Amino acid sequence: MKKPVEFIYFDIGGVLVDHFTGLQKIAQKLGIAEEELIDFFVSHIAEVDRGSSSWAEMEKQFYQTFQLVQKLDEPLLHYFVDHFEVIKPTHDLAHELVSQFKIGILSDIAVDGYERLVSKKRLPQIPYAAEIISAKIGFLKPEQEIFDYALTLAGVPAGKILLVDDRINNIEAARSLGWQASLFEAKAPRKSVATIKKLLS
Repeated sequence: MKKPVEFIYFDIGGVLVDHFTGLQKIAQKLGIAEEELIDFFVSHIAEVDRGSSSWAEMEKQFYQTFQLVQKLDEPLLHYFVDHFEVIKPTHDLAHELVSQFKIGILSDIAVDGYERLVSKKRLPQIPYAAEIISAKIGFLKPEQEIFDYALTLAGVPAGKILLVDDRINNIEAARSLGWQASLFEAKAPRKSVATIKKLLS
């Protein structure tokens, strides 16, 4: 029998916000093929999120790679984050659950990216019991070190933590460590929220 959940960690991209809208806007603005832009981000973003590179360095590589005549009139990070769309059903869920559970953020993200999200109010405006930003600690999901760190900050047994994430490898890693986990589908947010509620009931 599953233990009752006491602590819920939400991922950010694909759970609380749709970050692909940011990529789509960059592609449209600069006339870049969307697939090529996604490939660039996939090949560079992990080191930024780990904290071993920076958004400034990635922006430099971005303009070199695509050899663009036109440039954005603001930093790439700002344009990217500012065009994220909020996934409202998850925001509503977080507001609904915060009085019953401790809620935290567990995300692969750069520090300045997270700060931009917060300043632009793209995250639920609730008190967080823990905010785990990968670039601050130098580890990414699904590496065990970031889960161990999250477990320590949660202050509850692993079996009483629920991870909500949109990547199956992160879900499987959490479960292998004794956590509960729910795979979130950004394209079916209401269905995903219903699954989470059922798990918590």
